[in-house]
Amino acid sequence: SEDAGSYPAASGSARIHTAHFKLEWPHDLIEVGFTEPLISPLSPTSYASVAQPPMSWAGNLSAWAPQIKFEHRLQLSDTNSMALEAGLWDAGYGGTNLYNYLPLPSDYESEKWPAVESHISWRAGADSRFQIGLGGYRGALKTKFGRTIPSWALSTDLSLRLLSKILIAGEFYRGSSLAGLGGGSHKDILIGTDPSTGAIRSIGLNAAGGWTQLKLNFSPVVEFNAAYGQDGGYGSDFRSLELTGTSNPISTLTRNQMVTGNLILRPRTYLVLSPEYRRILSGQLSGTSNVANLFTISAGYIF
Repeated sequence: SEDAGSYPAASGSARIHTAHFKLEWPHDLIEVGFTEPLISPLSPTSYASVAQPPMSWAGNLSAWAPQIKFEHRLQLSDTNSMALEAGLWDAGYGGTNLYNYLPLPSDYESEKWPAVESHISWRAGADSRFQIGLGGYRGALKTKFGRTIPSWALSTDLSLRLLSKILIAGEFYRGSSLAGLGGGSHKDILIGTDPSTGAIRSIGLNAAGGWTQLKLNFSPVVEFNAAYGQDGGYGSDFRSLELTGTSNPISTLTRNQMVTGNLILRPRTYLVLSPEYRRILSGQLSGTSNVANLFTISAGYIF
């Protein structure tokens, strides 16, 4: 599901979007699959995003990767429940700070340990009208300099249904070295010269971001979605090093902002039409920001 040129460990592999294998009991679940991390259970609604989850690199930590998870559900009352999840996740290696483009072990694989993750959520009200969750993630990268850099994230997700036609949802996170999850301005680490010592140094890029969406269900035939997301690396990290010069503009990318709006039309039970507008603003370390305006129309057949 990712660009093999940017993820060397996946070079030459089949482009699989998602796959699952489940064993389920009344209160427990074991799942093995190629899916999103536990800390990011929600995603904005979009039929225009296919090769990447909606709002990847703009606040949504939902890059797909191999995962094994265990879930235990607790029914607190007729309308209240909790879910406890734990898992192992094999993060992809992303970013512009690659030093080869061959199918060799990535920085994550070189550490020889998968990332660990956890998530706890509470659902309340009929049809899970209110849902809130907290997640944690911990991994590590071993760079070509032999240094191990921690990769971590703390997240929260929220979903609130107002009446029967309005839904507000969103996720927010803070962490470091998150390019493998779809964050951190497309960079796990920064490599440059220490201005004090003149030595080459690498650091994990701190990042924060999130997204929020408003969903309006006018009728079973018409749905409208508006969303905003942002992901950004910490400016203090960029200023702490004299970065190596490169012609790749993503290497100095510090922030991505995205605004989307779409209509989802279901004129027949088997037909879906969805026009969408997307505006992306990419901020650089210096100079002007790059802006992209995208207009798409998607069609689907449900069977």
